[in-house]
Amino acid sequence: MAIGRPQVVLYASWHLTGFMMEKPLAVLRDDLAELGLARQNEVRESEDHFAALMEVMRHLACDSDRPEAQRLALQQKFFLAHIDPWSEKLCDALDAAPRRDSTALRRISFAPL
Repeated sequence: MAIGRPQVVLYASWHLTGFMMEKPLAVLRDDLAELGLARQNEVRESEDHFAALMEVMRHLACDSDRPEAQRLALQQKFFLAHIDPWSEKLCDALDAAPRRDSTALRRISFAPL
């Protein structure tokens, strides 16, 4: 168990600005509102957490209310705006993090749709 900052910070704002809860989070919240999405009150993590961003990508891929072409366009737009700008820094942080077991982390390959 670690006290203080985790070995790897999983928030976009941190990787893009060096601080939490910064402008990238505000822009993300605006884009989520345009998509009709928002963080649930009981969720403690901010919307720019890596897992939350992956959940949005899942939603965009599975949203049967939109035609496939629109889903793909929204996925690409969201990825390029909110994941691509910091994914390389996240991968570098994961690569540099001390391993606690023998399972090596593999570089995540991010590519636009």
